Amino acid sequence: MDTMNKDFCCDAMNLWVQDRDCPFMYNAYDRYYTMSAPKSLMKKNVVWPCYKVHFCPFCGTKLPKNLVDERFEILEKEYGITDPYDTKQKKRIPAEFMTDEWWKKRGL
Repeated sequence: MDTMNKDFCCDAMNLWVQDRDCPFMYNAYDRYYTMSAPKSLMKKNVVWPCYKVHFCPFCGTKLPKNLVDERFEILEKEYGITDPYDTKQKKRIPAEFMTDEWWKKRGL
C-alpha cells in the first residue's frame, strides 16, 4: 500500500514534513521549505538560524520554486492587502491563502 503524499518527492520527505519535532519545515501556503533546529530545542532558545532548502535532503530532487512573491502579489492585486503580516490586514486574507489551495487552484 502506497501511503506517500504525492505532493512530496519521496517517502522520507513525506515523513519528515509530518514530524512535529523535525528540523525540516514545509509551509504549504507558499510552498516554502526550510531547515532549522528541532522544534523542541527552539522552545528553549529564542533565536535559531533558519535555512531555505532547494533540494530534498533525502533523494536529492530539486524542490519546486517557493511562491512567497506570487502570494504577496496576488493578495495585493486582488484584495488590496499590502502587508499580510499586519494584524488588521491579516484578518482580510481569504482562507484559501492560508493553505495550498490558492496556488493549486491557479496551477502554480
